[in-house]
Amino acid sequence: MKRFRITIAALLLASTAMIAAPQPVAYAGAAGGIAIPGPVNSPADVVADWIKRGLRHLASVLTNAGRAIVTNRIHGAGTEPLQVGWGTGVGTAAAADTTLFTEKALDLSATSGSRTAGTGSQVTTSVTNDTYQVQATLTATGAGTVTNAGCFDNATIGSGNLYLKGDFTGIGLSSGDSIAFTFKHQLS
Repeated sequence: MKRFRITIAALLLASTAMIAAPQPVAYAGAAGGIAIPGPVNSPADVVADWIKRGLRHLASVLTNAGRAIVTNRIHGAGTEPLQVGWGTGVGTAAAADTTLFTEKALDLSATSGSRTAGTGSQVTTSVTNDTYQVQATLTATGAGTVTNAGCFDNATIGSGNLYLKGDFTGIGLSSGDSIAFTFKHQLS
């Protein structure tokens, strides 16, 4: 039985006029844990640091629908995006995405069913409680290669709004293998 850990993160940089698009700041680590890089000065430094540490860079985005979820939640409405799904298709995550690339159930041959409920929390990245985090472990009940994952505000595959999405180098899973996902949305 193999176990993997993946962190998918979106960083929003606040300015006086608006919130900028998220930078691709997520990474994946092998079984046994994830090394978290220390503070660096630029996105180029971040990537160089990850490569030195043997971490795989991946695209991660706060989707357009995810932005709507944030403003809806600030307004006091909507559903917390705790439902975690995974997919087996190929592509690069983009803000306009509304689905995962070929979303699958825990049985990686099935395209319908339910997503896994995660646990949401506030955590500190730079300043107290500046990051929203969702953690969930998905355990495969069928074999396949997982290439992307995301958080939704609905438990049913094929419905709901995609909040955060990340893609990564495919991870081959057998029945009983699992991936522990950590999704982070930092407001900076």
